[in-house]
Amino acid sequence: MQYGHLKIWKTAHNEIYNYIKLSKTPINNYTFKEYFNYVTSLENIIVFEHHFPSTKILGVTHIDEDGKTISYEKDSIEVRQNFTKCHEIGHIILNHEGGFFTEQINNKNPKEIEADNFSAIILAPDIVLLQKILIERKTFHQISIDLKMSYQSLQYRLSNLAQKYGNIFYEKGNEIALEFKDSPYNSELLKILYKSKEEILKNFQDTEIDPFKKLQYLIYNEDPFISNYEIEILSRKDIREKIDQRYPNYKSWAYHNMGKTIWFCWNTLIISKDDAIKTAKRILYNDIYKKD
Repeated sequence: MQYGHLKIWKTAHNEIYNYIKLSKTPINNYTFKEYFNYVTSLENIIVFEHHFPSTKILGVTHIDEDGKTISYEKDSIEVRQNFTKCHEIGHIILNHEGGFFTEQINNKNPKEIEADNFSAIILAPDIVLLQKILIERKTFHQISIDLKMSYQSLQYRLSNLAQKYGNIFYEKGNEIALEFKDSPYNSELLKILYKSKEEILKNFQDTEIDPFKKLQYLIYNEDPFISNYEIEILSRKDIREKIDQRYPNYKSWAYHNMGKTIWFCWNTLIISKDDAIKTAKRILYNDIYKKD
């Protein structure tokens, strides 16, 4: 696997594995939709359909000071739209430079290729493909239905999977993906996954939940009160400033007593500042006097 592809592989898997762990999503029930709804809500991304007659624009991402929007071709079939949605999200998560991106048929610059790789992984993470192929012994067709993917995008994803874990080149990866499509129960892909099973499991297990992503997940779920006793990075000024800027319903504050400080934020739509301070005082008091 080329260095650029490996970089996207790491970023995309860290992103989706964090979400799977935070949300406690069962691997055998995974689809991209919950993640997509989560990230678009969290990042305040506006999503809508578009249609450009006589053009081949499948998706558009627009980022400026007013916010973030993504759109997808309304006449595309649903599985094509799914790939486009994750592709457009990829531009945002990968922090691509620029404010305007268009996904077009057969017109792939490096950023669009990176977004393609990101999309394919979000639709079908390694750990999910291991479950579907090696554990459940699903066919190519069954996997495409389960993961809401087109045949083309699944073939693309399986080719990349084979390239990474089989240490092979593009042409051979495509050959192995096609073989699995036609003969799933006696294919080279099964052998590759069997040999790589422990590595794939370890990659998932070793993914540590990012503290800021955990904080974001609590905010997404409208947790009324969050302190640095739960999320240690809340003691950092830059993190509190991020919260104030990104999430207007949350405010941050601090309470000091007996040489100790508790940093916290609260959902202003759920509890008052006075109640938040009372909660902070109780937590700090219990810590000082070691009470449960």
